[in-house]
Amino acid sequence: MNWLINLLKKVLGLFDGKSKAINHADEIESKTSSGNQTNYPKPEDKKSSATSTASSSGPKAVDNPSAGKETKQIVDKNGDKKSVNDTAFTPSKSTNAKQEIIVSKTPFTISITGRIDEEEINKRRKVNYEPITKYKQHVIQTFPIVLMPANKTEIKPPVNGKSCNKGMTEESFCRDFLIKYFKNQVFDSLSLFIGSTPYEPDLAFIDLTSGKNIFIDIEIDEPYDGVTRNPTHYLTTQGGTADDKRNKGFTDRGWMVIRFAEEQIVSYPNECVKFIGEVIKSVNPSFLSTCLDFPSSLKSISMWTEAEARAFAAAKKREKYLGKSEFFASGGTRDSKIKDSTLGKEIEEKISKRNLNPTPDPPLTPSNPTNSAPPLAKLILIPPAIVVSSAKLDEAKLTTKTEKPSQPSPQPYAN
Repeated sequence: MNWLINLLKKVLGLFDGKSKAINHADEIESKTSSGNQTNYPKPEDKKSSATSTASSSGPKAVDNPSAGKETKQIVDKNGDKKSVNDTAFTPSKSTNAKQEIIVSKTPFTISITGRIDEEEINKRRKVNYEPITKYKQHVIQTFPIVLMPANKTEIKPPVNGKSCNKGMTEESFCRDFLIKYFKNQVFDSLSLFIGSTPYEPDLAFIDLTSGKNIFIDIEIDEPYDGVTRNPTHYLTTQGGTADDKRNKGFTDRGWMVIRFAEEQIVSYPNECVKFIGEVIKSVNPSFLSTCLDFPSSLKSISMWTEAEARAFAAAKKREKYLGKSEFFASGGTRDSKIKDSTLGKEIEEKISKRNLNPTPDPPLTPSNPTNSAPPLAKLILIPPAIVVSSAKLDEAKLTTKTEKPSQPSPQPYAN
């Protein structure tokens, strides 16, 4: 009888130990699922997880709970988790999907990148890189557009703040792409005074660490205003663009200008980020960013004329590629506190004096040949009524008259 009692005790002890182990496991699961830890689907929930994941657009990235590792877990459409190294991640075609850009539904006024350090930014700097001709268009006809300042141009610093008149894709492109790849060198709420008028870069890239002093105005150009339906950013009949004066204002003050068509930003955001990175690297070879590893490059698209922009508005082209049926009026009053800096005003005075007293054209030298055609000799012909013997013809002297070639005006790099 005693052996039966002992056997029962052993069996009850096993059940008691298993119960304690289960309680301990539940306690661990409860602790790891609290705070910032991620709850992953249990095996029995895999089917439902796969259904919900498949209905979403593209792969979903979640943080890996393994501490000290810069890895992410990608949950694919089947609900399976795959670990990848974030720094070595090669974007797939799905990362270029249109749904990556989430168009703002309402106007916004708050900066998502923060303010610049005005004490640090208001220092004397000059462009410390040579402009390259790789991206130059002698006659602008396609997006993207790149305009560079001349080397050693004095850089005018921007000031914090601008109105809340922002484009439909600025916030999402800045938040989801530029900040990710350019970190704290991107700003979305700056103004640059050109004369007494403040101009607002859609987005700005500023590099103060490499010694190159790279200031870039990044613009997202739409063919027409969504509310007024008026054409914008178009080719003019004079062979220029509607933004030539503004562009020159920035390049004259040491800023580079990069312009994208809005449709490029919406459809190919990764390629646009890669293009910005390539432009930066072209003037700063030490620049590094994972955006340079994107597999495909941005394709150019034709710039529109004013008439084409009106046709786009009638056909609601923007509404189609943005996936919107209407636009909100995103205008807002400018902060009255925005004023040019002391250094900025000093630079404006220099530019004003330079414009009043432009540098004269350089003299013609062998190193500065003219592009004009060589002068044609003008012969004084003998009237046909006069008959001259061949002997006298040999003695005749032909006189010539040379015209002085015109002096071409030198053309700046970015006009």
